[in-house]
Amino acid sequence: MGVIIDESIIKCVRGVYGIFIELDGNRTCEYVGKSEEVPTRAEYHKNKIEGGTHIKVLVNTNKDSKAKIIIAVLEDVSYVFDNYYKDAQRLASAENY
Repeated sequence: MGVIIDESIIKCVRGVYGIFIELDGNRTCEYVGKSEEVPTRAEYHKNKIEGGTHIKVLVNTNKDSKAKIIIAVLEDVSYVFDNYYKDAQRLASAENY
């Protein structure tokens, strides 16, 4: 079926994203990550999944014509620009929730 990059990814610069599998009306989150460049990171994951070099569950699901793999933003984490280390910590902390 291919990997679907949700519109939310394109609008998000920095934040936490998830890779979901949709099959038979159920949606499960198989991967959570954070990035300073979410659209670029989503393309990287898409290429790895479609190239067969990502985690096994996503590679195998990509071969199932009934399943969808969707990459979507879980949380947009804006820069505050008050302190470099605090900004980095905000992004890291957001991934844990």
